[in-house]
Amino acid sequence: MKKYFICLILAVVINIGFLYAQDDVLSDEVNRKFTIQTSPCFYLIDLFSVGMGSFLLMDAECQYKINDLFNVSLTFSFLTFFYDKVYQIHLKPMFIIRPLKTGLKGFYISLFPIVGILGNGIYNYYYDTYEKEVYSEIGLGFNMGYKWIFKKGFTIQLGGGVGKTWVVPSKFYINNSFSSDGRIFLEFFDVNIDFKIGYSF
Repeated sequence: MKKYFICLILAVVINIGFLYAQDDVLSDEVNRKFTIQTSPCFYLIDLFSVGMGSFLLMDAECQYKINDLFNVSLTFSFLTFFYDKVYQIHLKPMFIIRPLKTGLKGFYISLFPIVGILGNGIYNYYYDTYEKEVYSEIGLGFNMGYKWIFKKGFTIQLGGGVGKTWVVPSKFYINNSFSSDGRIFLEFFDVNIDFKIGYSF
């Protein structure tokens, strides 16, 4: 039943995009310089997770056009696991290059550092309490993809890439298979997933 519900929600999101897409792509006379966007997949996950008392995941990105070639952005993301008092907070500033000089839309290549705080609650059975451990996280990576902006300002961004993340101090982190900003941690590198919808001004 849950799988059918997820498929239904995804179909609604995609249909909304196609409705906007039927309106022609943003015309050249409209000069949009700022985008606010977020990942709809995170909120779909939250619909099921929070109801089961598991975790809460969210992100928000602000993107600014410097000129037709360069953009900059800042992403804030947050993930908390209720059951074992774990949390992740990440800031990801990004430098974006549009090689085709398309401004805020079109094909992009992006480079980014990552700064984060990871909190881990370890249950102490002897004292029947949680002991807090806090780690710092730093990383580097790059993405590439495409961003559509339609006449009414509706925005879809789709892309992905790879990177590498280090945790300081370098201890095993109990929930380090997935990050609040969409990175999936593998043995030697990270995979970045970038699917966002939003609005451009």
